[in-house]
Order: sequence, then C-alpha cells, then structure tokens
Amino acid sequence: MNVIDHVRDMAAAGLHSNVRILSSLLLTMSNNNPELFSPAQKYQLLVYHADAIFHDKEYRNAACKYSMALQQKKVLSKTSKVRTSTGGAASNIQAQVCFIKVSIFPLKIDAPQCVSLQILTDCRMQLL
Repeated sequence: MNVIDHVRDMAAAGLHSNVRILSSLLLTMSNNNPELFSPAQKYQLLVYHADAIFHDKEYRNAACKYSMALQQKKVLSKTSKVRTSTGGAASNIQAQVCFIKVSIFPLKIDAPQCVSLQILTDCRMQLL
C-alpha cells in the first residue's frame, strides 16, 4: 500500500483535515523532488487536496487546486501513450470548478455554458 492509497483511505473515512495536511506535505515534497511521484499520482494528490479544501468551504482555494489538477491531467494525457482511466474524474473536476465559479461569481459566468444544471446540483465529486 503506497501513500496515495493511505490518502484515499483517509478521504473515504472523512478525515478531510488530515487529508489536507498530508496531501499538502506530499505536494510540497513533490515540488522539491519531481521524481518522487508519477504524474498520475500527483494528479490524484491534487484532487484529494482540492476535495479536502472544498470540504473546509474554502471555495476559491479549492477552485485554484482543481484548476491545477486539470492542468496536471492535461500533462498526464499528453505524456501517457495509453489512455488512463481518470477521464471521468477530470470531467468531474471541471464540473466542480464550474460549480465553484458559479457560486462565487454568479453574475460573471453563465451556468449552462459551464456545465449542465444537473451536474451543478451534485457538488460532491466521484473520485477515482
């Protein structure tokens, strides 16, 4: 069992503050040593970190982290030759970012342009 699995288990158990602390530490370590995690693992860490921040109701910070996860997903899809199974999670992240933007800036973004209203009502992400 690797550290990503432990973060996943902590998130499943609802230990969001612990997930936030641990994922923040791991992401800092990853930034200092890029070979520490694969792009897929860094993507997963960003998603768990953003979910923990979202759970703490820090929506702007969560939107930033979800955007970073989307960028990492783009890097992941460009570098991997085989299509990974995280495509559904990427669309869920995009829906989450759009939901946050609609919640924070309701006059600047038109919700139907971002995602359907059905997705907007379900603000809980289905993780990997």
